[in-house]
Amino acid sequence: MKVLEIETKESKVELDILKNQQELNGLNKQQAHTYFLWQHCLWLKKQEQEKEEWQRQVEKCSHLAQAGSPDHLPIILDEVQRQRGSQRASLLKTRVRAFVPRKENDTTQEPEGCG
Repeated sequence: MKVLEIETKESKVELDILKNQQELNGLNKQQAHTYFLWQHCLWLKKQEQEKEEWQRQVEKCSHLAQAGSPDHLPIILDEVQRQRGSQRASLLKTRVRAFVPRKENDTTQEPEGCG
């Protein structure tokens, strides 16, 4: 299997040439390299957009928690968990839990999964 390696400032990417064979037909080595750099730039842009969306979710959860709305917290965290995976949602639960205002002698249960 042919693999083209591209090194960037942040990472080294190996791209499978056979995956994109139809798009690569007729390209010389320089054109293929340019194509893969372009694909990698698109991938990096997508990663950045996901990171920004993740940050918005964290800010939204923190804002609701600071406003004293712990009832909304499990709903948002469940949505984040569905979208991003359980590991990040667990981390978010830990971070946001610190913002949830607690009253003295509060005996309410924490949202499931917070621990």
